Amino acid sequence: MLIALHLGAHKTATTYIQSALELSWPELDRVRVGYVPLKGVRSTLTERLGFGRRGLKAGVNALLLQHRFCKRLILSDENIVGGLKPSRSGFYAKRRTRLGKLLNELDQHDVHIYFAMRSYDEFISAMYCEYIRHHPFVAAKSYIRGFRHDAFSWAKIVETFVTMVGAENVTLWRHEDFPVVQEKVFAALTGTPESLIHKPVDRIRESLSAAAVQALTALEPAHDLKEIRARAKSVAAAHPKAPENPTFSAFDPATSELLRLRYEHDVSGLLEAYPDVHFLGRCGNVEPSARKISI
Repeated sequence: MLIALHLGAHKTATTYIQSALELSWPELDRVRVGYVPLKGVRSTLTERLGFGRRGLKAGVNALLLQHRFCKRLILSDENIVGGLKPSRSGFYAKRRTRLGKLLNELDQHDVHIYFAMRSYDEFISAMYCEYIRHHPFVAAKSYIRGFRHDAFSWAKIVETFVTMVGAENVTLWRHEDFPVVQEKVFAALTGTPESLIHKPVDRIRESLSAAAVQALTALEPAHDLKEIRARAKSVAAAHPKAPENPTFSAFDPATSELLRLRYEHDVSGLLEAYPDVHFLGRCGNVEPSARKISI
């Protein structure tokens, strides 16, 4: 069985992709492609990857047994390689350990990794917005002060994937290209024609707007998780993104530009370093698409 691991990254249309796969489950099942919904992956696998956690082997065996007649099994969860809070060196610092545990239990199967990258300035800003949806509020400056954002690199993360499964078993794309390459993404992930996939028609949850973050900043800190999530949901609805209310950015324009340039350089460099990696889309700047995919 081929195991298709969709590992994110966070805030790269993962919810959209997972929603489409769940909607398309009956069609995928008919061609012997299995898909485990996000809640199932997290409860069975992801939550058991942390230090000292038990039950991973049993969880993997249960999923493999359940899908034993499939020729391909899709597991999609961006939390497999790490969460929303960065370490000193950036995001996904424990990716090798966490992924290694999972791969060790899947060693009898072919594993292919699927992963999207996003411009550093937008990615870090979106990760901050997602963090304050689920944790007690912290200011953006405090969030990014805790790590060296200039040291965080997609190239290092891709290097980990290549080392662990081989370059020929890694598929990458840029989030910026997703509106125009999503059919290729779905075809590669499922191993089926893209026409088999049903796309979500309802609006998918977006990152917080600048006004929404400002509104959360003005509120008294909350510590109850249900209240934190409810606040974020109501504030996002009250201050939707619009031309006059753009997506929140944690960086000034000059820093954002430097981060974007480093992103382009890093993506070009890793594709030169790993020519056997499957890349969906074009490297470098692309014309912006008129159709945006919510994340």
